[in-house]
Amino acid sequence: MIKLSVIIPTRNRAEVLERALQSIVKQTLPTDEYEVIVIDNGSTDDTEVIINSFNKSIKNLVYIYDEHPGLHVGRHRGLLAAKADILVYADDDIEALPTWLEGILE
Repeated sequence: MIKLSVIIPTRNRAEVLERALQSIVKQTLPTDEYEVIVIDNGSTDDTEVIINSFNKSIKNLVYIYDEHPGLHVGRHRGLLAAKADILVYADDDIEALPTWLEGILE
């Protein structure tokens, strides 16, 4: 059961987003307890390719493309797509500690 929705808006920051997603792969919280929603706000770089490369390692990964740039646009799109009651808004340049999501859930 999905308990947390991690919402990450991004735009043209594929390299830093890749590091953020790598840190999410290392989470100690079981993968069926969270989803990761990445909202691509009109990127023209390899953002979609990077996100799709994590489809196998992040069980509940959702990619949403929205041509309208803006942090709040991305956050609102993530809110509408979220399956969980607990929303975790994250920047695309985070490097989360392995217990990050487990700590939030506690």
